[in-house]
Amino acid sequence: MKNIWKIFLLFIIIFGLSYTVIAQDSQVNYTLIRQKGIEAYNKGNYKEAINYLTSIPKNEHTLEMVICIANSYESIGDTRSAVILLESLNKRNINNYSAFYNLGNIYLKAKVYKNAIESYKTCTKLNSKFAPAYYNLGITYYEIKDYNKALFNFEKAMRLNPSNKDYIYNAGVCLEAMGNIKEANEYFKKAK
Repeated sequence: MKNIWKIFLLFIIIFGLSYTVIAQDSQVNYTLIRQKGIEAYNKGNYKEAINYLTSIPKNEHTLEMVICIANSYESIGDTRSAVILLESLNKRNINNYSAFYNLGNIYLKAKVYKNAIESYKTCTKLNSKFAPAYYNLGITYYEIKDYNKALFNFEKAMRLNPSNKDYIYNAGVCLEAMGNIKEANEYFKKAK
């Protein structure tokens, strides 16, 4: 009877060690797959990035991965999947300014300005120091010809990042559209 218990105990030890090794290998594989997916995304291989990153179980997804997947979908023309993914992320984690920013970018590119404005506004509420959101909010307002709000947001972006030439230049473009040519020219000079 002692031999059966020894064999049983040996079996449990071997099985436990095997399970630990398999579990560690799975984690390493997810890490490697994640790295490959993000590398593919950074190189502009969006379909490859989607294939790698979506092969990882959702409970292993990081914020960076989800944004890469969404932006990859958008880059290959599947705006619907990108929007669904980012909106679901925002519903689960409403304190993530980066997801709202990326969603705003997708809406802006798709010319769904009302949704872009809402996404950027949420982004700026969550991170009031994130200049790119104010800048893109300015672009969105400019597109719908609300030049006062556009200028307000360009100037907010400029206060947060005074050396960014795009912010300065677009504030000038906005002033020009408003008929304030003299001030617009001052901004254009600063942007050079």
